[in-house]
Amino acid sequence: MNAGADFVDSPTPEVRLFNRRDLPLILLFSGSLILAVALYHLSGPFFFALLALLFVLLSLVSLRLSFIFLLFTAFLNGLQWDVYENITVRPDQVAVLLFLLFFVLSYFRHKTKYFKTPLDRPILLFLLLNFVSSAALSPIPAISLRKFVLLALYSLFYFLTVNAILNQEGEERSIGMLKIFFLISLSPMIFGLLDFFFFYISGAHLGGADSILARQLLPGLERDVQTFRIFSTMHEPNIFGSIAATLGLVFVGFLFSGLKFSPADSFFFILFSLTAILSTLLSFTRSAWLSFFAGLILYGLFRKYLHLEWRRIFRFTIPLLAVLLVAALGIFVVKTDLLLSYKEKLGRLIDYKTGTGVTRLQLWEAVLRDVPTSWLLGHGTQGHLALFDNDETVGLANFPLDILHSSGVLGLIVFAWIQIKLLLLARRAIRSSNNQFIAQALRILSVSFVAMWVSNFFICVYWLSFPWVFTALIAGYSQRVLKPSADSSPSHENPPPEP
Repeated sequence: MNAGADFVDSPTPEVRLFNRRDLPLILLFSGSLILAVALYHLSGPFFFALLALLFVLLSLVSLRLSFIFLLFTAFLNGLQWDVYENITVRPDQVAVLLFLLFFVLSYFRHKTKYFKTPLDRPILLFLLLNFVSSAALSPIPAISLRKFVLLALYSLFYFLTVNAILNQEGEERSIGMLKIFFLISLSPMIFGLLDFFFFYISGAHLGGADSILARQLLPGLERDVQTFRIFSTMHEPNIFGSIAATLGLVFVGFLFSGLKFSPADSFFFILFSLTAILSTLLSFTRSAWLSFFAGLILYGLFRKYLHLEWRRIFRFTIPLLAVLLVAALGIFVVKTDLLLSYKEKLGRLIDYKTGTGVTRLQLWEAVLRDVPTSWLLGHGTQGHLALFDNDETVGLANFPLDILHSSGVLGLIVFAWIQIKLLLLARRAIRSSNNQFIAQALRILSVSFVAMWVSNFFICVYWLSFPWVFTALIAGYSQRVLKPSADSSPSHENPPPEP
């Protein structure tokens, strides 16, 4: 891979990020994910034992390989093992604890260095507020403290991902990790689309999608029709749709950018964009659609700042729309039930009274009424469960409201501070970078991050590794620009050949 070598000296650098050898990598990651799903359905305990063993073996070879595996597990949120009552284990939880162990061992052996970032203190303060409110103010302290531990566990993804990026020696290897993240992120979308096509042909599912009566989501439909939702290896369609929409914006942003791409890179970003947009569409998730549209609007409003070119927009929008139109015709002509359900959903895209909107509003109203009883520090992590008979299956599905109720106005201010600080950090790095690819990547990631917040109003991202990883990507590459000494971090490993 020759990522990063040709981005600085030329006034119009050619991006050579991908090549034909990356197609087998896509197959490797996608095949590994499908194998993971098969093993999981064969035996949950066996799957988790094998996952832990494989992670340990990779970590003994190279911390870089174990980090790649850690990124891979961030997309396996839906593969859970219910160990005891409400105690659930997920692959990313196992992986992050093991990676922490090996990172600490590597640190004390002077092979890696720990890097601080401007977001460290705000995140730790946010965790501290949640701990205090959970221990002292929660009506259900046992549940709140357990949920706080889970929140702290997922926050490790930020700290470890940032440090994994900053410990990469040289710009080329650093950019190579971003490339690997893109390739890995395709695997759950490819699996979801394969599940759809399998259903399209046979009427059965592979395990990453479901069919439900559309009236469960769209009470206004005049007759019963079946609709289809992809969730792939994530916990639910809303989560999968949010991730697909966010990554779709990233890929489209690169496709429209003013960087001069090699033919291979243009091909890959077209392929990635189509995969992500189709996945977002077939998730049948209104919040994901709105998030993607919001990102496109931001691209239009800040086109000049984002260095997007009308020439490239027109050049690639037409073939993208043509392929999507052909796919839609192929789907809806045969599956007329899907056409009816999509027509209803799109027709009422912003009507909050349709679908699950009414139920969510009732839930949010009950939680909002309880906020004033402990408005400053909140009611503890997921303390709102006390309002619903401690039923841990009740999801608030609104991250800002969850923060407000859990850690109060103070927690909401701190969390907003984290988001603003991240964007300001990226802005400083964009202005300082002499690497046009990194600067462009930070612009695109920042816009996608902002657009992701549209869907975060309809899901809870406490319990997901992806948002922490995505935040860490922006912070990590910003720090590499602002603190170039990261390239000289001590490392005595003999790294394996570039995967």
